[in-house]
Amino acid sequence: LVTKTVTTGGAVTDAANIIYDQGGTGSVSRTVENKLQESVSVKDFGAVGDGVTDDLAAFEAALVASNSVFVPAGSYVLSDTLHLHGTGKSLVGAGINSTQIVATAGKIGISIGNDTGDSDTNHDMYLADMKIYGGSCPLEVGSTVSPTAALGQVSRVYLSGGTTAGLLLTSPQGMSFTDMRINGNAIGVLSLSTGGAVTASRFERCRIYQNTNQGVYLEYVWGCTFENCNIESNGGVGVQLHKFDGVNITNVSFLNCWFEANLTAGGTGLASILTTTEAANTTFATHLIVDNCEFNSVNGANTHIKFNGEGLYTKSNRFLTPGTGAIEISRTNAYGVSIGDSIGNYVDPKKIAIIGSTITLPAGDITVEAGDLD
Repeated sequence: LVTKTVTTGGAVTDAANIIYDQGGTGSVSRTVENKLQESVSVKDFGAVGDGVTDDLAAFEAALVASNSVFVPAGSYVLSDTLHLHGTGKSLVGAGINSTQIVATAGKIGISIGNDTGDSDTNHDMYLADMKIYGGSCPLEVGSTVSPTAALGQVSRVYLSGGTTAGLLLTSPQGMSFTDMRINGNAIGVLSLSTGGAVTASRFERCRIYQNTNQGVYLEYVWGCTFENCNIESNGGVGVQLHKFDGVNITNVSFLNCWFEANLTAGGTGLASILTTTEAANTTFATHLIVDNCEFNSVNGANTHIKFNGEGLYTKSNRFLTPGTGAIEISRTNAYGVSIGDSIGNYVDPKKIAIIGSTITLPAGDITVEAGDLD
């Protein structure tokens, strides 16, 4: 509850009896109590933010009391996962250099979505302006407990120190991730087939870099876009899309993105975008779009894009210093592949190398513009 008394000059006055007026033309007088109740802070409920005290209960109480909660500057320790659930809930910090959430080892820091036993509808939730550090995953978006998170936004959030991943995606639908930094995790962004599909979600102006393994690893994804993102200097592949039978990897787009210096941990694999399948698969990834992206500086004898699927469209990309080649199509039967525009004009020392002597190219299913293919 908001404190109802104000001490002035030794006298104690009820805040409900003190008048506040903003002073501008047309302003209306109201009580100080009413003014103070406009915003809710986790510190109103006892959060300390000293990097030592467990502040989980204060966060939970604040989110029960209000749909919009502010987290002032400080370092807030959470002993267990904080679940942000309920349509319209908002948790906003004072900036990534001011507000830090510290997750406990083996725990998820913040999860946007229902906990066991919850049944809230989870639309239009908002998380912004903080750093979340540590735990198995600093942030999970979505939940295996229905309804999942949908049509919300995560913006200006820095994720680091996750021993499994920085961002775990569990069946989110129509989510927007903007202006994020994801680095120093085991994997940058992770979705597993057992967690459900990542559907119609968008990453924009995100920097995913210097993670130990893959920058992005997705097993179940439909209709998702990465735009104006920077994916660089990850220990493993920049982006890996791994297909299992019974789940979909389809309609994934990379637009105006920058890939550089992935596979820093060594090896001779694919450096930037890789689609793979389980050995016994009878279905494949479909409809991958790569448009107006820059691919720069691979490590070792690597290829920038390796596609094992059906339906690859590339246009207006710039490939620099590929190892074994810019694009590798690894399916024996390749369908619906289009390599177009000035894609080959900037490759050094090669143009496009389609690798694999046993590849069958059905008539009309692969198109390459003049001068673009070695």
